[in-house]
Amino acid sequence: MFGLFVFLLLLLVAVNVIYALYARSMVTNAALDSARDVAGYSSSGDRDTARAAEDAEFGDRIGLGDHARLEWSADDPDVVAVRVVAATPSLLPRALADVFGIGTTDRRILVRVERER
Repeated sequence: MFGLFVFLLLLLVAVNVIYALYARSMVTNAALDSARDVAGYSSSGDRDTARAAEDAEFGDRIGLGDHARLEWSADDPDVVAVRVVAATPSLLPRALADVFGIGTTDRRILVRVERER
């Protein structure tokens, strides 16, 4: 009985880690797509408008709603920088997922603005 319990516990942890990695990959990919869309605009005014549109669309795109947010940085005019912070869906309780380090996704993405020469 004990061996079966340990096996099922390890199986639950493995499935949860795979699920969290998939969710992180999807959140990171959606943030990268948002950054690419913003970097595609040539003027900074257009990029500001695109940032606002991407903020509104991002939560709906990945299905996490208010549990994910984009933080844009405009330090360098040649680089679009975005930080995405999202609560990763988990099969484990939130406190236990945070102990394993799979409860939150926090990524910083940099995309260069292409200019014609």
